[in-house]
Amino acid sequence: MVHVSLSRSAALDVLTQVESGGFAEDELHKKLSTSNLSPKDRALTTELVYGVLRWKTRLDLLIDLHLENPRKKLKPLIRQIFRIAVYQIILLSRIPHYAIVDDAVRQARRQFGSRIASFVNATLRAVPASQHIHDRTPEKDAGSLATYYSHPQWLVERWLKDFGVEDTERTLLVNNRPAPLICRVNTLKTDM
Repeated sequence: MVHVSLSRSAALDVLTQVESGGFAEDELHKKLSTSNLSPKDRALTTELVYGVLRWKTRLDLLIDLHLENPRKKLKPLIRQIFRIAVYQIILLSRIPHYAIVDDAVRQARRQFGSRIASFVNATLRAVPASQHIHDRTPEKDAGSLATYYSHPQWLVERWLKDFGVEDTERTLLVNNRPAPLICRVNTLKTDM
């Protein structure tokens, strides 16, 4: 049996359901309520699911940059494995790249066998080496900004027209950050 991190497996299951038409919040809640994940794994699963969904357009572009034949359609499950790994490599910093790649390869091996696992390994090992491409700031046109910040192009076009380049780029960046935790006291229940 090939061991894969519980949080990656849970995130893959949720993202697969979302790709099939499920709602992220519902699918994530279902997965987290039926699994025995530790609080740390639950947090990572949540981060992976929402992070991949938030940055999906940019992740797909980065994945396609590393494929020999980007026009060839990847199976949805393989694309999800790539998205999770590339998201971790590019946008998260706590897990070492070799561990991310190893986990993705194990996941691919478990789902598809050694041949696909080798393909995933070779592709993902190239991602950290091309970090300079991933970190490059986008051009100031609507298409580049929409892809880089993973927003619909029509929305970016509207914001560029209404707010200008600097404010639009600032809005796009802030819009992709995780929402802060906000607590509100119910004064009907307590007088804190």
